[in-house]
Amino acid sequence: SFKKAAAMSSSSASAALPTYPSTKSNSRVVLEDCSVHPNRSFHWQKLPHQQSSDRLVENRIDLIECFRRDIAACTSATEADACSTPVEVLVKWSCISGYCEALSTHKDEARRFNIFPIPIDAIGRLVQNEFVDWIKNFDISPSKNSHRDAAKTIANSVWKKVISKPSARDELHANSLYVCLRGDVDKKSLDCFGAAVVTISGLQISGYTSYLTLSEDHAYESHPKEDGEENPSLGEYATCEVAIPGNTKAQQQKRGKEISETFTSNVHRQSNLTPQSSWLYMAANPVICKSIPMILAAVIGNINCQIEKRQGISVSSRQLYMIKRDLLWALYDEGYLKQFPFALAELGDCEENVSSCRGLEWVTLEELGNEEILFNEKLFIDSILVSRKVYANKQIYPFCYLGHYHKDAGRESSQEEYRLVEAVRLYCLAAQVASGYVYEVGDSLQLVKTLTKIAELLAEDILSSDDDDRNGNEKIAKLVPRQWTCRDNAVATGTWLLGFFDSCLLWEERSGGENTEGKRFVEILSPSHKHGVSRLFSLLDQGVREDILCRVYECSSEQNGTDDEEDFLRGAVTETELQYFSSPRSTRLASRSSPLATALRKKKLSICEMELTMPSAEGGRRRRKKARID
Repeated sequence: SFKKAAAMSSSSASAALPTYPSTKSNSRVVLEDCSVHPNRSFHWQKLPHQQSSDRLVENRIDLIECFRRDIAACTSATEADACSTPVEVLVKWSCISGYCEALSTHKDEARRFNIFPIPIDAIGRLVQNEFVDWIKNFDISPSKNSHRDAAKTIANSVWKKVISKPSARDELHANSLYVCLRGDVDKKSLDCFGAAVVTISGLQISGYTSYLTLSEDHAYESHPKEDGEENPSLGEYATCEVAIPGNTKAQQQKRGKEISETFTSNVHRQSNLTPQSSWLYMAANPVICKSIPMILAAVIGNINCQIEKRQGISVSSRQLYMIKRDLLWALYDEGYLKQFPFALAELGDCEENVSSCRGLEWVTLEELGNEEILFNEKLFIDSILVSRKVYANKQIYPFCYLGHYHKDAGRESSQEEYRLVEAVRLYCLAAQVASGYVYEVGDSLQLVKTLTKIAELLAEDILSSDDDDRNGNEKIAKLVPRQWTCRDNAVATGTWLLGFFDSCLLWEERSGGENTEGKRFVEILSPSHKHGVSRLFSLLDQGVREDILCRVYECSSEQNGTDDEEDFLRGAVTETELQYFSSPRSTRLASRSSPLATALRKKKLSICEMELTMPSAEGGRRRRKKARID
């Protein structure tokens, strides 16, 4: 099994941590260390030190112990302290995590430093003097101000406080209170997640009950419905937009409003979306972080350990990864990740990059035929199971995390080739979730990009083999088809590949979003796309493609693991049992005789506009033909 030898060798010493590899198993992540003392950095120098009395945290073990003590104090606080001590734990650790990230991830090697020692008292002083006192000076309270007015006031003040950038949404390493207070050191703005955390912290300091509320690509605020608040977007909870970047009057006016107003406030553009149909708002099934430790799980999970990308290689900070991993384990042990798919998946990702004895522990899953798996893999599985059970299976990314895990494992060894099949199955399930949303460009742009990235991974990591002649170049002119060890694995992979594109086609056909009728919006469905249908299926020979279509259209009555919504695990591909996709749902793949399916059977594979044309409500392709005549 995947990484079994490494796991067994590292577990031989009962108390010792495993030796950390210099690279991730798939050689696409390089972990770097830095030994330069942090007191040489501008980040250290701009903190309010009092040298004679300040405490320093000297190592990771001591840092985790401090964190565990704060979590314990936070959860045992009395009602009288509920709006002071716990939220101060939140802002303290949001600042510590941001400080650690800023020290260790700068692209300029001369501006990267060892994280330890951490001047924890100086950071605490920074938080108190420049944030807590700043918030209290607003003189806002529930007895004087409505929740919505308070949220708008604090959010607008936060955005005025930080560096203004037009690309704030995509700013890297900009996700914490520390960036709000010291972003000027590295010329960083605040991203939307960071702005939501800072605003919600400010509301809690001011005495309001306020929850960090998360979808897969957005963060906002929610709170118990107040008198006079009508039609709350989340049933018993009302919401406030707080993470709208910018300082124009229009941007400021959007803050503090109910999320449903996002779709009705623009008089120049009609929208068919509601929070219940929007991907950006996760079909009104968001993760609501009602406790400080759960908000901290989001803060820690959002730590970005990547320094930069070099020719397809991700260069990341080993030290930051280890801190992130151990902080998440501390929250896991207290049960705060149980209903948080993102945090579970991020802990799994940390274990994949810097494994600990806990991640390398073997567990048996009955649902997988008592197959032994690493606890690391179980974290990814739990992320999916929670998403399906608690959040109505509205999340894409949990499937992607586990898909990436199996993809990397399957690429390493021909004995693990079956894992490539499981990876494509998981990507297919992610696309199935996507197909349930209504598309509008402002809402689903990142979702389309995710599907495009999956198609790229399918082409370069699964359907093709590594080319030894790349000479370090990320992009190569021609992909070399994989030489499959087992032909059945190639056929099974191909069925799930068809299932992936089937969901993309279905999404286009039934989306019903703004100006989408009869239009193509999934870019990988373009005939000329470099990772489109034609390009990916051309990496499988004709005989395999014929067997794929036979499996999909003639063996659909067999168990294939796709339709059992109640039992995700029993549909998994294992070392002893393959699973196949069947029963396409899109009109363009409805039958084996459809133009697209027919094209896939041909020896010379060529898929053009005709095979991918959107079916019209009038039937067939009459609308397209009529347009030509007109």
